[in-house]
Amino acid sequence: MAKSKDNTYRDTKGKVTFVMFQVEGDDETLQQGFRAMEQAFQRLGPSTRTHAPLPGAVHLLSKADRPADMPTPGDEEELAVSQQTEDASSAAETQGPRAPRKYTQPKFLSDLELTSDKESFKDYATKRDPKTDSQRYLVVSRWLQQFKNIDTITIDHVFTCFQAMKWTSQKDVSQPFRVMMKNDSYYLKNGKGWKLTHVGGDAADAIGS
Repeated sequence: MAKSKDNTYRDTKGKVTFVMFQVEGDDETLQQGFRAMEQAFQRLGPSTRTHAPLPGAVHLLSKADRPADMPTPGDEEELAVSQQTEDASSAAETQGPRAPRKYTQPKFLSDLELTSDKESFKDYATKRDPKTDSQRYLVVSRWLQQFKNIDTITIDHVFTCFQAMKWTSQKDVSQPFRVMMKNDSYYLKNGKGWKLTHVGGDAADAIGS
C-alpha cells in the first residue's frame, strides 16, 4: 500500500488481464474475428482498450476498422523514403555548393615557330577552314606533325595555335582529345600529350578538301 499526502493509506494494487485469441479461417473470417475482439475491448472500457496492432492483422483490417494511430500497409515504406529524401536534402544543405572544377591551364609556347618554308600554320589553317573544335584540333595536330615533326601534341601546342588564329579555347583544353580518342580512335595517349593515329591523319586531310 502507498501512503498519500493526507497520511492515509490507499490500495494501489491493480489487475491486468491478458487475453489470447486464436482465429482460423479465410480473410473475411479473420476480419470478423478482429472486429469482434476490438468491440470486446471497447466494452471493457478505455483502460483495457489497446491501439497496438495484433500480429499479422495490419494487412487484414479494413481502413474503417483501423485505429487512427495504426499505420496502413505501405506507410512504413513511404515514411522511410520520405526520411531518406529529407536526410539527403539536409546533407546537401550542410555541405553547401560544390566548388567549381579546376582545369589544367595551358601555357603559351613563345618559342614555337608557326612558320615553315613550305606553308605557315596560319595559311594551312585558313585553307582548311575547320568549323568545329574537333576539326581545329586535327588541323593543329596534322600541321605540327607534317611541318614541325612533332608527333606528341599537348594542350600547350593547341593553345598556342588557337591564339595565333584567334580561336576561343575551351575551359578543359584536353577534352576534345579525350573524346576523339574514345569515340573515333583519332588519337592515342602518349605521355603528357596525344599522338595522331593514321585514322586521325586521314580525317585531318579530309578537312576542307
